[in-house]
Amino acid sequence: MAEEKRRHNNTGAFTWGIILVFIGILLLLQTFNILPWSLWGTLWRFWPAIIIIIGVGVLLRHKYAWLAILITIAILGGCLGVAIWQHGTDEIPRNITTQSYEQPLGNMQSAEVNIDFTAGSLKVEAISSGKANLIEADTAIKDDIPSMATGFDRRGNQGTLYLNSINQQYWPDGGIIWQVNLAENIPLAVEIEASAGTLKLDLDKLNLSSFNLDINAGTCTLKLPPPNGTLNAVVRANAATLSITIPDGAAARINPSSTVATLSMSSRFTKNGDYYITDNYDEALDRIELTIDTNVGTVTIK
Repeated sequence: MAEEKRRHNNTGAFTWGIILVFIGILLLLQTFNILPWSLWGTLWRFWPAIIIIIGVGVLLRHKYAWLAILITIAILGGCLGVAIWQHGTDEIPRNITTQSYEQPLGNMQSAEVNIDFTAGSLKVEAISSGKANLIEADTAIKDDIPSMATGFDRRGNQGTLYLNSINQQYWPDGGIIWQVNLAENIPLAVEIEASAGTLKLDLDKLNLSSFNLDINAGTCTLKLPPPNGTLNAVVRANAATLSITIPDGAAARINPSSTVATLSMSSRFTKNGDYYITDNYDEALDRIELTIDTNVGTVTIK
């Protein structure tokens, strides 16, 4: 009885060990840009495989523990292979169309923009149409099912805009697709939460009063604008690859905090204690204060 119990415990430990090794190898490959971080948007669909693996372990733990381990490896490898194949498909289904959303600017003098984005491609930049709008967004829709829920509140001259991902289960393997354009002539406080996505945030023409980004398992290219006063920016990332561009000539101080992450800093910055600063930081009136908190990933500052 004791021997059988020990064999059962060893099988369970091996099974969970294999799963952890699988996740670790996948994160390592993504850290070195061998696999895209957006693959998680496809891979999460295979979560029932965990239940199958547990069931196999229960059925075979008594006499065929080694077979349970081999089946576990085969299932995880098969899920990864199919996920990579599906993620790499560039064909756009015929039932995918686009839908536009606009919010007039009116006499607003400032606004808050809150974006909650999940699994797909998000691009944010300044409005170039010349229209007096706070936002112009194009989103993909499938079978007449939208991917974006919008909300807008206004109090006096202050506006608050909400964009949220919806109906994720209806979307193709590449995830949802958003193109978001924001007004460049009023101060904006922008907050973005994203998971398993590919983000391209070209904010260099916006008038940002503050910026917050929280990204999990994805890639992000971020261009910050020249500061008008003090621009406080906070970036939190888990298992993500970040490329952040600070405008040429802008005074900036960067406070990085990382765990198992790779940091590549531009030669424009000099280390000063726990911070990296530009040469013109101390005397500048317009500054960028950037805090970066990362866990497992890479960060490049340009």
